Amino acid sequence: MNIFILLLFSQFEFYCLTDTIENIRSDSFARFKFFLKNTSSQREVYELKAIIYQSPHNWYHLLCAKARCVEPPLPLFDTLNPNEVDSTITFSCYPEGISGNAIICLKVKALSDTTLRDSQFVYVSTVGINEFNKQKIKYQLISKENYYSIFGSLLKKTPKKGIYFIKEENKFYKVIILK
Repeated sequence: MNIFILLLFSQFEFYCLTDTIENIRSDSFARFKFFLKNTSSQREVYELKAIIYQSPHNWYHLLCAKARCVEPPLPLFDTLNPNEVDSTITFSCYPEGISGNAIICLKVKALSDTTLRDSQFVYVSTVGINEFNKQKIKYQLISKENYYSIFGSLLKKTPKKGIYFIKEENKFYKVIILK
């Protein structure tokens, strides 16, 4: 007795083409590229969705595929013919000058059979201290309680010439005192 099993449901491959961990400056951005392939013999529609598990609330995120983009948590739909590949899928993270960390999960599921799903986590972390060259701060407006040395210690009095940091709203700014 022969038993034949006919697989009619959709199958696919999904993975990240770039490194899944990005350490960037907070005035930069991270972009992750993904690969999706319909490995079934049927045309399939896939739902792509980015879930933000952790991120500073000011960061901007964008999920794109085939020149269409949405902001999470809105889904994006991608239709692929049998053996067709889509490598235009990207997820971008823009810290907008805000330091922090983000954990994002990009989820894919086949709409013909929602039990067929996969996901890929990506991580973004900002590094370093930003310099705001175009921004001038008047010396007398900076509170003396906010000065930190280059070693991170809080200064008890207004500093003289040199490089220091000030802390405003949980962000550090580099200050160069010339006088």
